[in-house]
Amino acid sequence: MKSLLLFIACGLLAGCSTGNLTPAVPRVPEGFISTGLNDHGLEEYRHEPTGMVFILIPSGTFLMGTAEGNGEESESPVHAVKIDAFLLAKYEVTQGVWQKIMDSNPSYFKTGDNHPVEQVSWTDCDGFCRKTGLRLPSEAEWEYACRAGAGPDYIWEKDRGNDYAQYGHSWPKGHFETGLKKPNNFGLYDMIGNVWEWCNDYYDPAYYSHSPESNPQGPEEGERRALRGGSWWYLDYYLRSSYRTGYVPGCFNDDTGFRCAFSLVNEK
Repeated sequence: MKSLLLFIACGLLAGCSTGNLTPAVPRVPEGFISTGLNDHGLEEYRHEPTGMVFILIPSGTFLMGTAEGNGEESESPVHAVKIDAFLLAKYEVTQGVWQKIMDSNPSYFKTGDNHPVEQVSWTDCDGFCRKTGLRLPSEAEWEYACRAGAGPDYIWEKDRGNDYAQYGHSWPKGHFETGLKKPNNFGLYDMIGNVWEWCNDYYDPAYYSHSPESNPQGPEEGERRALRGGSWWYLDYYLRSSYRTGYVPGCFNDDTGFRCAFSLVNEK
């Protein structure tokens, strides 16, 4: 399929600024089909091998982390981060998609094709991504996409968490179908709650003290990989967009899944 040329106007989105970024034209390669604009004015594409829908996340600058005293030490200091445009899956990877690609379903709660796959380690998810030509998002990309131009640590208004996230449920309730709650301002579903999401980065609690300003990719080495977003099991403290933790890459749990990202090639 022919390349699709898209011009990004990040400045139109609240909470984003083009800063000193050079305007660029991302090129979406073969393997994706345009499905038009979503309700938030962003381009969506269907990934042909998996059938998953991706949203074109615009480039911009945001404040990553939270003020000291509002969360864990690993979430501070607050610092400005520039993110290049990229594609991010609209939904968490489902059991149906995993079964289609990997010919198995490792989930503890085998509750339907549209439920998120879980009991997948970082290593498992990396293998899925390599097989499909995709990747895991960086922590910075994840938080930028989760906030979607919103300033506060929570992506919802006060006392409206149940409108946006599946959380605070007792075992063995388990997770829910993807996309049942409201999306964020980019049109992404379940960024908060349902299942934890693996990120590509090694996890370092002190990383923010020396992370680069543009497109940080995490430490070069480490023992744990980053997890974001909370899950159906956790309370709202862990659903803050800034909350971060890490887990051994070979381990898995029944509330841990992932969503995929894809890098764009910029033509200046």
